Amino acid sequence: MKETNKVSKWIKFVLVNGLICLGFFLLSQVPSFLSAVFLVLYGKKIVFLDVFITVVWLVISFFITRYIWKYYKEKNQEDKIQLTLKDVGISFGYFLTGSLITFIGGLSMEFIYGNSESQNDEMIRMLINKSPSNWFILLMVIQLTLLAPILEELVIRGIPKVTLFKDSPNWFMLIMTSLFFSSLHQSTNIISFLIYAALGGVMCHAYLRRGRIIDSMMVHFFNNLLATIAFLFLI
Repeated sequence: MKETNKVSKWIKFVLVNGLICLGFFLLSQVPSFLSAVFLVLYGKKIVFLDVFITVVWLVISFFITRYIWKYYKEKNQEDKIQLTLKDVGISFGYFLTGSLITFIGGLSMEFIYGNSESQNDEMIRMLINKSPSNWFILLMVIQLTLLAPILEELVIRGIPKVTLFKDSPNWFMLIMTSLFFSSLHQSTNIISFLIYAALGGVMCHAYLRRGRIIDSMMVHFFNNLLATIAFLFLI
């Protein structure tokens, strides 16, 4: 009887917290969804319309981010936003590790598949290069360099850590969240999938090192900033 109660409690725990994680993940996708919807409204040669759309998107994104972060802070009050130069340097070291993984993985993809760019990167590059408005480019830059690092770290690592994986060993959470992170980035082959999974693992380890979500956000920020610069000026 006790074993049955334990199993039912475990199932209830997984279902409830799984739905919480799913709900916050879907909410975090609203800014990306809106940017895709708003894309058709840009480039009408009406500057006011472009500015208005961008401001609306910023306001909605701000309140969504604030709400998700507030929930995470309520569940994990010990996680404080404290950064020293040493912390930034360590995060940059994690970023360099991720960059090395990406570089080696890119060479492997080029050698085996004849293309070092993932479908995810290709889609972002196309959106930026074929943007109908500079205001949309600004929106994309903000989304890639600021919004994505904050929201993705919160809903992929932060909230799962304090809900679904709060009683799980860190190694299990690292594996599961890294696989989920990779599945979101439209990998077209096993190498690109492993690259994103490894990057997810690097970011998760940065978070788990001292339990501060700001650390993995910094790693994510450095990674996306480099990629955005490449999309804007190098590709």
